[in-house]
Amino acid sequence: MTPHGSSAAPGAAVGKGRTQSERLHGEHRRAVHEIGHLLASEGKFEAARNVFEGWLSLEPNDPYSHLALGWIHRQKGRRSEARASLRRVLERATDSSQRPSDAGSGTRDSSALPLDLGWRAALALAELEMEAGTPEVAAQVLGDRIRWSGGVIPHEIAGRVSMLLELASS
Repeated sequence: MTPHGSSAAPGAAVGKGRTQSERLHGEHRRAVHEIGHLLASEGKFEAARNVFEGWLSLEPNDPYSHLALGWIHRQKGRRSEARASLRRVLERATDSSQRPSDAGSGTRDSSALPLDLGWRAALALAELEMEAGTPEVAAQVLGDRIRWSGGVIPHEIAGRVSMLLELASS
């Protein structure tokens, strides 16, 4: 029996082809994110930032932590840091493995991010650019995301995307 209550040896496959260490790593990531989000929701932005930056020291490409840091930096008025964090998410969310599948193929890389993650980052970055008085950059960010996704905008954010594009063009 391992300290984590499993009799499987470290590295052994457990459920859905994942090893025990991968499963535990995922559980740790979720716990770290929950703590960071809880701290941020309580207005403890610096403590939350430390949590996410600590995780990024272990997993520098974790897009969820970069998205959270972008939001935290934005709340604290640190626009350049917010931009950098959100652009890291967009870089990861627009690599070829993340592209929506061609009609009918139904295939995506198994490590692909949820399709809305890139949209959440693009929307946050566009809102940040509007706040900064650079509507042309906001329009470019959203336009790039629309082109990349083949015009598919998640229903729950379509209204905000449309409103931002309208504001950016006026």
